[in-house]
Amino acid sequence: MNNVAPNTSVYNQTAESTETVLVQGSAYTTTVNGTVNLDYDTAYMKDTVISGGVVNAINGEIVDTTMNGGEMKVSAGAVASGLEIFDGYGKVEAGGKAYNVTIHKNTGNYDITGYVENLVASNAEVQLDGNGVVSSMTLYNAGVAKFWQGGTIEDITVLGGGTLWTGRSTAISKVKLNGGQVWVEQTGGSLSDVTIYNGTEYVGGGAEVDGTVMSGGIMEVYGVAKNTVMSGGQQYVKSGGTVSGMVIHNGYSHVTSGAEAYDVTVYSINGNYDIDGGHVERLTTNASVKLNGEGYVSGLTIANGGVVDFVQGGTLDNVTIQTGGTLWTGRATAVSDVKIAGGDLWVEKTLGSLGAVTIYSGREYVLDGAVANNTVISGGEQNVNSGCVASGTTLFGGVQNVNGTAYNTVMSGGEQYVKNGGVASGTEIFNGYSNVASGAEAYDVTIHNINGNYDIDGGHVE
Repeated sequence: MNNVAPNTSVYNQTAESTETVLVQGSAYTTTVNGTVNLDYDTAYMKDTVISGGVVNAINGEIVDTTMNGGEMKVSAGAVASGLEIFDGYGKVEAGGKAYNVTIHKNTGNYDITGYVENLVASNAEVQLDGNGVVSSMTLYNAGVAKFWQGGTIEDITVLGGGTLWTGRSTAISKVKLNGGQVWVEQTGGSLSDVTIYNGTEYVGGGAEVDGTVMSGGIMEVYGVAKNTVMSGGQQYVKSGGTVSGMVIHNGYSHVTSGAEAYDVTVYSINGNYDIDGGHVERLTTNASVKLNGEGYVSGLTIANGGVVDFVQGGTLDNVTIQTGGTLWTGRATAVSDVKIAGGDLWVEKTLGSLGAVTIYSGREYVLDGAVANNTVISGGEQNVNSGCVASGTTLFGGVQNVNGTAYNTVMSGGEQYVKNGGVASGTEIFNGYSNVASGAEAYDVTIHNINGNYDIDGGHVE
């Protein structure tokens, strides 16, 4: 094949393996086994097949190229479009541009320090470096994208078998994960606007993601994940990992020992949250939450439909139980500073310790031989079952129902009912009403003023 001068055109040519050809005009349907250099503003190649040679696009445009081997480089000032790589090596250098690139095979690799738009990689590796930019990329079937030092991707889809390594990227945004894997590494720059439909996102130690939306798939967090919204899928916060600003509409999240979570909201009964030794601050739930091991929650709000239970161990501090919410103390290590504002607290014998409880409305149930100390009742009910103990309860309003034993209750309002089989000892009445029913017992009762009313309705008082 001869050199192609400016303003001339050639057709159906072959650059043999021993030839070096300069194209400054137009070449159509060219087979490249040797070396072809495009180096002129008007240089143009179309329907090129690279079988084993080299195309250096220094200036000009190359369109609809098929690579079965060899190399093609697009330098500053050159533009390539419609490239399909079945084998060989491609590179877009700084200042170069490429559009509509498809890589089909693992021996077809592509390095980007320039600009590429609409890139598809299957069973091949794409490497970004420096100021390389990709706008719209799809990875699938063993397609891999890596960053060596810098590089930016906007709008990337990772399908089954595809893998994105953030490496030393500058920025990655608009990621759609639907079957493949995304590995977020500490050395990477910003990663934002990730949507997980299927597949797995790994957030490595020291790495950070912001704004992930999950409708399926898996997220494993060893680093930091901010502002995640779940409508499905599973999230596992591992030791050393941290999540914040998380919203769960559906799906499952698990905070393991050594992990931390802040400002978490679980909205739906379909959203489940397990704290298996991890540390959580400011959690609001309308759904199921389970604590286990050394799990710790500070600032818990249990809203309508929310149920919090302890499997084995766990600590709660600063808890608000709203209307429709339920807290089962189970096998908790400790529960303290509980405010009942319409919901239900079930105090069980297996509980380690129970601190201050204030009832504004709603109900406290003391079950199965459990002990409740220093409850303050402004409204609602405290129900002390048979074989259970309430000690140091203060009533300003509401009701205390005693089927077990109540020690040292102080009444400044409200009502106390000592039921059949119940015992009240050391009750002081400044205001309010107390009733000792048939079969009940009361000892050491003091009524301080006329506003304290006391009915002995068949019971025994000493």
